[in-house]
Amino acid sequence: MVPLVPSVSPVQKCQKSVPWRPTRSRVSQKETFADVKASRSRRPVPMPEVLVRELERIKAEQAVHRRALGKAYAPYDLVFRQPNGQLLHAHNVTQRDFRRVLKNAGLPRIRFHDLRYCCATLLLRYGVHARVTQEILGHANIGTTMNTYSHVLASSATEASSLLAERLLGTGISRHLQKAEADDA
Repeated sequence: MVPLVPSVSPVQKCQKSVPWRPTRSRVSQKETFADVKASRSRRPVPMPEVLVRELERIKAEQAVHRRALGKAYAPYDLVFRQPNGQLLHAHNVTQRDFRRVLKNAGLPRIRFHDLRYCCATLLLRYGVHARVTQEILGHANIGTTMNTYSHVLASSATEASSLLAERLLGTGISRHLQKAEADDA
């Protein structure tokens, strides 16, 4: 299932978040829209300002297509759609289009769903609190986040101890260690 990303209202722009809406799925070659699996999935997802501006650009571009096509423009209120307003084909997005984006960016080939894993790993690696990461991912409890990404947190523990040593002993910790080694020799 592919979550829908609806148009962004002025209120949501102020909050810089997008609410999740019904999920799109294909059953027997027919597109359907259904409610999300868990109530926790109905949450606003925070967006950086650069993304808000890009969504505004996309909406302006769509308005041009809508005016040009008139009633032939499909009525779906989605951000990502074909120029005629029709739904994108999930396979094309997750396979063909996504692979092209990765290649153009010089990134290794990964699965579309790996973006979620990459997001969580980077957030934790950059020091974002596990509770905040949990909320962004929509995990029901912190244990899911901690268990799934414990390897990231383990490497962070080593970095944290080094940071603590730097703070306690000052920025010249390596000089202190080198001096101690020289004294021992």
